Amino acid sequence: MSHKQLKAFAIVASIFASVATSARAAKMDVTACGQQVPAKTVATLQVDLTGCPSDGTTLILGDQVKLYLNDHVIGSGDIGVLCGRRCVVRGPGEITGARDGLTIAVNPNARIKIEDVDIHGNAEHGVSADGGVEASKAPRVRLKNVSVHDNGGTGVFVWQGFLSGSDVTVTNNVFHGLSGIQEFKFKRLTVQNNARDGLIANFGSGRLIDSLLSFNGTLEGDVDLRTLTFPTLENTECGFSATFAGGVPWGVCAGD
Repeated sequence: MSHKQLKAFAIVASIFASVATSARAAKMDVTACGQQVPAKTVATLQVDLTGCPSDGTTLILGDQVKLYLNDHVIGSGDIGVLCGRRCVVRGPGEITGARDGLTIAVNPNARIKIEDVDIHGNAEHGVSADGGVEASKAPRVRLKNVSVHDNGGTGVFVWQGFLSGSDVTVTNNVFHGLSGIQEFKFKRLTVQNNARDGLIANFGSGRLIDSLLSFNGTLEGDVDLRTLTFPTLENTECGFSATFAGGVPWGVCAGD
C-alpha cells in the first residue's frame, strides 16, 4: 500500500471516529477536490470534480455516508472516491480518470452500495478493496444498475469480498472482470470482453441468475467463470468455466 493510500485511509479513520450524535443525518454539498464528508452525512455533488491532483484522493467519505452524484462526474485523483466503512453511492453519475475509481478502506465489516453509476476509464481498478481483515469480516459490496468498463486493471477487485447485485455490466477491462471474491450472487450480470478471466471467486463460489458471461480472456486457459467450489447457474449462459485450483472445467458452461 502506497504512502498516499495510507494517508487517505488515516483521514478516513479520523472521520470515522467523529460519528455524529444527532439521529438526523446532516446534509452538505460537495463542490471541491479533496473534500471530506463527515460520518452520518447525506452529501450531494454539485459540480464535476475534474482536474484534481493526481496524487490525492478526490472525495473522502466517512462512516454511514450517502453520496448522490447528481448527474456529475468524479474524474481525477489517485483515488476517485474513498469509502470509510459503510457508504452508499448513488447516481446517475460517473467515476472515471482516477488510478482507482472507488476504493473501500480497510475496515472490518465494510459495506457499500453502488447504484446507477458508470465506472470507467480508471488507470487500474474500477472498484477495489485490498482486504486486510479476516475473511468473515471482509467487505460486502452491492451493485445495482452499475456499469464497470474500460478500466486499466480489474473491473471489480474485492479481496475475500461478498458481492451481490442486479443489472450489472462488467466489460472491456484490461485485466479480469471481477476477482478476489469469496461469495457472489447476481441477477442479470453481464461479463464480456475482459482481457483475462471474466469472474473469479478465489475463495468460494456463488449463484448467477439470468446472466451472461462470454468472450472473456485472451490467453490460453482464460475462462469466463473460475471458482474454488461448484457454482450455481440459473438461466445463465457462459462460454467456459474452470476450477480455481487445477483449471478443470465445472461442466456448467457451453464450451466445457
